[in-house]
Amino acid sequence: MEFYYSRQMLVPNQFIVREIILEIKKFIFNNPIETTGFFNGKSGASLFFFYDFLYSGDEKSFLVGSNYLENEMSFLNNSQNRNKSNDFQWFLWTLFHLKKKSIVELDENKINSYQYLLQDQFKTNSSERNYDLLHGNIGLGLVLENFMSRKAITDQYVTFFLQTCKTEGNIYKWEYKDSVRKSISYNIGLAHGMPSIILYLIKLANFQTDNNDIICRLIEGGVNYFIEIMQNASLIGSFFPNFVTPNSKSTEYSRLAWCYGDLGVGLSILKSGILLKNKHYIEIGHRVLINCAQRRDPASNFIKDFSICHGSSGLIIFFDEIFLMTNDIIFKEAADYWFAFTINEIIKCGNIEKVYAWKHEIDGGPYLSKGFLLGLSGIGLVLLSRLDGRLNNWEECLLLNDKTL
Repeated sequence: MEFYYSRQMLVPNQFIVREIILEIKKFIFNNPIETTGFFNGKSGASLFFFYDFLYSGDEKSFLVGSNYLENEMSFLNNSQNRNKSNDFQWFLWTLFHLKKKSIVELDENKINSYQYLLQDQFKTNSSERNYDLLHGNIGLGLVLENFMSRKAITDQYVTFFLQTCKTEGNIYKWEYKDSVRKSISYNIGLAHGMPSIILYLIKLANFQTDNNDIICRLIEGGVNYFIEIMQNASLIGSFFPNFVTPNSKSTEYSRLAWCYGDLGVGLSILKSGILLKNKHYIEIGHRVLINCAQRRDPASNFIKDFSICHGSSGLIIFFDEIFLMTNDIIFKEAADYWFAFTINEIIKCGNIEKVYAWKHEIDGGPYLSKGFLLGLSGIGLVLLSRLDGRLNNWEECLLLNDKTL
């Protein structure tokens, strides 16, 4: 099937969305994913096929998803492969997630034997002060919660965050080893930075253990840091930069995306305010997110593709999440806008194999990705969640749609 583009923006209907999902399925059926891993490989893509099975009942989708998981398990059964990357922890997250959806069954004895490997990884990450959501201890925590009691995991992570934070009065902040700038900085992005710390701490607070006073103090200190570095959005365009160096405040304009920018910071401040019953935090978080909802120009917001990570699909699920939290119609309108934008731009591409993921020209330029975070599988998942609001539980791995709240 080829798509034909109209200069007028279409209001997407279910038929158009289902056709695009079908084209994504067909393309990956005929061009199987060879890469291992969650974010760009088979285990992440399996989520799309399993969720499509839940939506459509297509048994071929179930078989493809199962085949990807089996291939991933065969690869990771080699201890050398298993120990070299964090793909193993995200593979386990996928298994536990699919078990909760009653899609797969687990050999509990075999799975439980892996806990020591995860704890070794936690120690390694801790020695490197690596809290990263995608590649460090926060993502690891989403897996460990399946092995540990709520008390045990909050004890472990409160100790980690206390040991790795810098304090200045009532301000708490966590350093980030910046491979691009070759220096220590403070990362203000959700994918790798401090907003993920705050959102994960809120998750731990909702476990309701005897650590809550300490957890709330950490959350409050982190939010106080965000408030300290706030910019004048009317002059700069965004309330927060992507990074702040230890000795100077940045006035950098940040993109609109799941991975970086005001959305992640605003959500963490708003959720903190709700948890702590702090009206000042709630007001600031809401103001930041309202500004995000009003930013509609793709070019100025660096929307260069339709991916979850830094493209328009991530905006759809982000604004849908905020609307469910606040019931403020401006966030539904923003989600609907980026949904219509995504559908229309996919149609404009002509066919699915021209729906490219963005990459800097110096790194090779735009390319075709079939993966979860940057490519077609993730786009398909977002579209499925739009067709059926019950199909969005997978967003937990992005620190959205947290069922512990």
